[in-house]
Amino acid sequence: MMFRGALQPIVTRAEDRATQRCDLSAVPGAESEVRAAVQHAAVRPSSLRNRHQCAKPSRHDAATLLAGSPSPLANASRSKFQFTVNQDKVQMDNWLRDVFYSELRNQITFAELALSEIRLIPQTIKTDGERIRHSAMNDPNFSFGSRPMLPFLRLMDQFWLAVQSMLAALANISKLLFPPDSKQRGIELRQSLGIPDDSFFNSRRMRNNYEHFDERIDTWAKTRKAKHLVDRTIGDHASLQQEFGIDNCLRNYDPDRGILTFCGETFEIALVEPALHDLKLKLAAPRKGHGTCSSALQ
Repeated sequence: MMFRGALQPIVTRAEDRATQRCDLSAVPGAESEVRAAVQHAAVRPSSLRNRHQCAKPSRHDAATLLAGSPSPLANASRSKFQFTVNQDKVQMDNWLRDVFYSELRNQITFAELALSEIRLIPQTIKTDGERIRHSAMNDPNFSFGSRPMLPFLRLMDQFWLAVQSMLAALANISKLLFPPDSKQRGIELRQSLGIPDDSFFNSRRMRNNYEHFDERIDTWAKTRKAKHLVDRTIGDHASLQQEFGIDNCLRNYDPDRGILTFCGETFEIALVEPALHDLKLKLAAPRKGHGTCSSALQ
């Protein structure tokens, strides 16, 4: 181990001058004592030659230096991280396209489940509402915080959860087909499915009202002309807007017309089912050369 012995004077001298950092001139004669050992250690070309004398070698360089050649312990071929700078440059092969198709099917299923709840719950709410109205008119001790109200309030929560879930699923379909960033990927997906640019899914306005509800409240607070706010209601939106003002009516569902409203913006529930059905047919159409995703993605 001749090379190990040659390094020992360097290590010892470095410890002696620890308080003096790397300034060899601080110890008289230190340079001449160390130079011979350094020259002996430098018989083999070192990757550290161009480094500062005080620089601490990496594990890779130290292992290579001691071995005289790339060591199994040294990570000779260092891995390099590569990040995609522009997502539009991702190649859309058949397998990757099927991955996106599979996620479209998932979101269609979620939207359909939520849509079924939106259709069923208002019927129960209407029945319970009539019962509660009758109790309120005939029971002098009735209050909206009483126990008979709890099932009704629970149904209201479930209904608006279904609305929010449906809008979120529709927005996910929209982002898959009309992505804000990877536009080329969206173009290729729409072309492969035959989806026009004016598709039902090319809008996320109503979903944005729910997603950015805090911003809508900020806007309302700055421009409000009244101190009342109507939210999470089920009923005739026209009469509500006439009584309280359009800007003061946030989330409302009109079951007779099948319309969601938010500060005057409307969303027709009746358009959701045919749009989902049409997309399912397009996804089910056979395509030449397409692979099959793993069961976890189906």
